[in-house]
Amino acid sequence: MQKVKIILFIIVLTTGCSVVRTERTAKLKSSADVSNEMSLSAIQNQNVSKNSYFIQRADVQVIGQGGSEKLLASIKFKAPDQYLISLRNKTGIEAVRLFISPDTILLNDRINRKQYCVSPDYLKTKYGLTFLVIPVILGDFIGIALSNFSSADCIENKINIDCSISGLKINYSIDCRIGKSVLSILDSSLSSERIEVRNSEFFEIEKRSIPGNIEINDLKRETVINIRIKNISFSWDGIIEFVPGNKYKIIKLL
Repeated sequence: MQKVKIILFIIVLTTGCSVVRTERTAKLKSSADVSNEMSLSAIQNQNVSKNSYFIQRADVQVIGQGGSEKLLASIKFKAPDQYLISLRNKTGIEAVRLFISPDTILLNDRINRKQYCVSPDYLKTKYGLTFLVIPVILGDFIGIALSNFSSADCIENKINIDCSISGLKINYSIDCRIGKSVLSILDSSLSSERIEVRNSEFFEIEKRSIPGNIEINDLKRETVINIRIKNISFSWDGIIEFVPGNKYKIIKLL
């Protein structure tokens, strides 16, 4: 049970790592192209999660007090709000398959032949997080600005914006060269969660900037999650289907 709870937490943090590309070369704007001012609409226009995508592979490394573990992830996102995630070990054997929608979270534990039915409220109560924060991992800007923000002056090519979403406070440090967050700090007053997300090695696909490297630092659990983006398709327009495990034991986490 405890391992499943950890997997749920990791998945909530890592869902959304994606890229389709033939090269890893970053294509940042030169300093001559940087505006002295960044508008909210320009930042939101860079959001990856405004379209469906399919992540064929993302390499995930989880480093905690108990050691280090490497996983392979694949993620299908159907806009605006459905995810299908597969986590495999380094030998390629699938351990977990997860479906997420606004009102349903289903997890197949293939190794132990158990299916978990998780309410969105459980995640919020347990971790102070909701699936709504998933796009933050890719440097997307979500939430409502705490001040009346429409545009701001860039200082040393960055601006800071404080936001909130579902009781969660998010502080963004936006790189004005690419209109993406390079540091997002998530604070939850419900469960004393504090998570830092650092995005780097950006490259451009279809005029949108994607972080090639993502580091998630969970300060409460002293855990670091490193994600390396491998393959993705933005042209994916398939169907998300979750097939329940045959004769799996049903466990509800409400």
